[in-house]
Amino acid sequence: MPMYTFLIIVVGFVFRLIFRIDARGSQNIPPAGPVLICSNHIHNFDPVIIAMYCRRQIRFMAKAEAFEWPVLGYLIKAVGAFPVKRGGSDISAIRTSIKYLKEGQAVGIFPEGTRSKTGELGEAHQGVMMLADSARATLVPVGIVGQYKFWGRIKLRIGEPVLSADLVPAGQEYSREAATKGLMQRIDALRRGD
Repeated sequence: MPMYTFLIIVVGFVFRLIFRIDARGSQNIPPAGPVLICSNHIHNFDPVIIAMYCRRQIRFMAKAEAFEWPVLGYLIKAVGAFPVKRGGSDISAIRTSIKYLKEGQAVGIFPEGTRSKTGELGEAHQGVMMLADSARATLVPVGIVGQYKFWGRIKLRIGEPVLSADLVPAGQEYSREAATKGLMQRIDALRRGD
């Protein structure tokens, strides 16, 4: 059994004991082909919750500092995550993302670039559309709400796959700014839905 699958099974079992997870929409993740899983970000555990309900491996970007942490560093390497340096454009992380997408893999990204301390959506970076357009990847919006505390309720909603061009309102010329705004609107709707 691959390390990724083993860890997701083990950690998933533990998480289901600690949190009350209400997840819907896992069938919306395409089983093959280049996919960008795009979620809001409220906690360091978000990638684990998303991976638990995805039927394929997700290559998550993780902040570079996390790879230096004793246990977590080992685990995130074992599940195929790759480092990104925050605070600017990390060309290496961008190239790695495009490489994985062009290989037909799924890449997990948080368009806001950092965790929200309030739970509300922050401003997204347009880099997510650059990745989608460069690799002709499908985007899957994801909304997460809840509190990561003992027996806290975590709501995960996985939306329908969409192409970047379809995120721009009909009749409006395509731009990465407009597409990014459209993506975040979908993520917000998933967060606020039942």
